[in-house]
Amino acid sequence: MSRYRHRSSPKYGPDSATRRFPVSCANRTESLTSFAGIKWVGTSESITDEVTAHYFKLRKQGKSLPFNALVSTKWESQIRGSTNFRVTTVADACSGPGIKSWYQNEGAFLVGNVWPTGNEIVFAQFDSTDTTRLTDEITTRALGDRQNGLANYSESLAEIDKAFEDLAHPLASTRKFILDFRRNAKRLKGYRKVAANSLASIRFLSSEWLRFRYGISPLISDVRAAMKALEKGYTHEPKIYTARARGILAPVVSFTLSSFLGGGSTYRCRYQVTKAANFDVRVTYRDEYVQSPWNAVGLSYHNILGLGWELTHYSFVVDWFVNVGDVIYANIPRVGLVPKGGARTLKFVNTAVLSPLGLDNLASSTQVVTGSVSDSCTVTFTELRRELPGYDSTLVIRRDFRLDHWIRAADAIAVLLQQLGSISFDTPRKPRFIGGGGPWLG
Repeated sequence: MSRYRHRSSPKYGPDSATRRFPVSCANRTESLTSFAGIKWVGTSESITDEVTAHYFKLRKQGKSLPFNALVSTKWESQIRGSTNFRVTTVADACSGPGIKSWYQNEGAFLVGNVWPTGNEIVFAQFDSTDTTRLTDEITTRALGDRQNGLANYSESLAEIDKAFEDLAHPLASTRKFILDFRRNAKRLKGYRKVAANSLASIRFLSSEWLRFRYGISPLISDVRAAMKALEKGYTHEPKIYTARARGILAPVVSFTLSSFLGGGSTYRCRYQVTKAANFDVRVTYRDEYVQSPWNAVGLSYHNILGLGWELTHYSFVVDWFVNVGDVIYANIPRVGLVPKGGARTLKFVNTAVLSPLGLDNLASSTQVVTGSVSDSCTVTFTELRRELPGYDSTLVIRRDFRLDHWIRAADAIAVLLQQLGSISFDTPRKPRFIGGGGPWLG
């Protein structure tokens, strides 16, 4: 059963644009006239959702209830500031010296001229292909994370020999780096020495960066995960665990500069409209199972089945661009899991901002303009859709390669240099001894 709910709240800021002027030359009493009523300013919210019968009673009984489907929209608009400018004739307009003709615009003048009904607002939009691809990517990631532990000890044990090498090799690599510098200082001069030392620095820093990121840092994470797993209490009773994933599209932003004429084309009001669109997707899966300490550290059969991909050379680079690893883990059967539903939430947020830029007097010989246009308006329209996610994975090219993040960029540069042959993880050659001298690398 579904139900519909609607809520609204009062308006914010001035809700009309007004004009003040004298009644006539004989009667200088000021008259106030509203020429634009802003009726759409305020907050309005509507919700349509599925209803679970006896929901609160079932929750008190400790029942695990699935998320309900939901669609909600919210319109929020607010006018800030208030315009106040006067147009006065240069020449006398009435009998008697110094009596001028004038009128004064007040209130929501800019909004009343540009967005008088609110229907003039056209929000920025995402390409549906981009939102669908990100939704599929995040859904697949959440599927692959079901029943995952705090670490992946299956992979760590499979690479135990490399782990010990990663811990010992930095000392040998540092020694080789120092010896290279000394050798270059003896053999080379000028720019050749600078070039050789620069190349040695690139080799050293790139290789050690990759060693730390993908060798030593995971070992540290495994130790922390083991400590957390030991501190955690375990029972033989099944519990509900939640796998979560989230993705955000980069905002779509646009700026438009425009203007309109007023007062019989005697003045011009300049303004800017800024539009932004944001998209956020969250996916959760809830499963009931008995978690053991072995499962908590990743010593489970589905982690073992995923080792083939994890041990593939440069598989982590492929996962930067295509979600191969997520698809593999999402399709490994989970034994002992009882699905308890989940939710996929799609959130669209569209914003439009109307801002004044200036007021130009186009007839300075016949009129004087004093004051300014100062009212602005911000409109936000939010749409939230919650649905039940499926259990199908999708292979997609990732929407964001994250190369604008400095850590990912450093990883990519280091890998590229290694592929070009500029660096290597090779162990240094064995030292040779000549006479009674010290060791050197031949």
